[in-house]
Amino acid sequence: MKTRMVLITLFLFSISVFGQVPRTVLLEYATNASCPPCASYNPGNYSFLKSNYENMVAIWYHAWWPGSGDPMYVANKPENEDRIGYYNIPWVPYSVVDGVLYDAAGDLTELKSQMESRWDTTSPVKLNVASKILGDSLEVTLTMVVYGAVTQENLKLQTVITESMLTYPSPPGSNGEAEFPHVFRKFIGGVNGI
Repeated sequence: MKTRMVLITLFLFSISVFGQVPRTVLLEYATNASCPPCASYNPGNYSFLKSNYENMVAIWYHAWWPGSGDPMYVANKPENEDRIGYYNIPWVPYSVVDGVLYDAAGDLTELKSQMESRWDTTSPVKLNVASKILGDSLEVTLTMVVYGAVTQENLKLQTVITESMLTYPSPPGSNGEAEFPHVFRKFIGGVNGI
C-alpha cells in the first residue's frame, strides 16, 4: 500500500480582529469505513476539497462507530477518540469548519457555504511549515509571522500528521469505500498542543 504523508498545522482559535493574511480554512471531518451515509457523502465532500486546496486543509478522523474495526481508527484510537470527543461529535459523517461551524457533512451546499464564509475573513497570523523525513523520523520546522493584533488568550498550536490518500485493495469496512483522503495519523506533541 503506497502512502504519502502530509503535515498540517492547526492554529485553533477564532480571530475577531482585522488581519492581513488570507485565511486557510480548516475542515475537520469525522467518518467511518462502515458508515453507509459516509459512503454517500464522502465522495462529494472530497471532490469539493480537491477543487479548493489552495484555500483549505482537511483532517479526516475515523470514529469507532458504527463499525469498531475501522483500521484508520484502530491505528490511533486515543487521539481519534480525543478529537471526536473534543467536539462532542454525535454521528458520522460530521464536519467542523475552523472549530466554529458544525455539521454540514451531509449537505454539500451548506458545507460550501460554511467554507466560503470563513474564506471571507482574514488572519493576523501566518504559519509556514516545512518538514522532511529523516530515516524513521519526521523533522518539522514551523515559522509563525504575526501581521496584526492577537487579543485572544490561551491559544493552542496543534500540529497533525495526515495521510493524503489511503487506498485499500478492497474495502476495509462494510460501506464499500476503499479510498480515504486526509486520514488523521498523529498529533505531534500530543493532543493538547503547545
